[in-house]
Amino acid sequence: MSGEKQYWDSGLWINLITNREPAKVRAIRALWQAAARGDAEIILSTFILTEVRPKPGFEAGYEDVVEQLLEADWPFIRWYAVSRQVAIAARDIASHHPGLTPPDTIHIATALYAEADVFFTFDGDHGDKKKLRRTRDLLYYNNLIGTPPLRIQTPPGIEEI
Repeated sequence: MSGEKQYWDSGLWINLITNREPAKVRAIRALWQAAARGDAEIILSTFILTEVRPKPGFEAGYEDVVEQLLEADWPFIRWYAVSRQVAIAARDIASHHPGLTPPDTIHIATALYAEADVFFTFDGDHGDKKKLRRTRDLLYYNNLIGTPPLRIQTPPGIEEI
């Protein structure tokens, strides 16, 4: 597998599965298609299996789609467990960046451990006005964590939202 190593935050999966924001879904599908062609690799933490779950208001069949997408053996997806090493790295990130939530630090630590080129997220794009669980948007931390610094950004094509 060659190409960009992309870490996908759980928000990408939730947007893809719920199909509620067409511009975001188009951008995510474009990333998926690039990975399926071998132009990129998608990196995931097993932690997202706890985050991508049915919630009130989600359509019937959501669980089946989750199973199809996340439990299939896609050759362009690399899973990383929340190991002791990742958890310790997440704790260290949290101690230096207390505005991040524990799940955020687990995702960032996993991306760094997997040597991701980019971390894709929607946390901080202000597409919805829900109250943030952290003191800063996750996108704020772009190029501030890791050596080399981890790029944290929305997927390409989202800037016009």
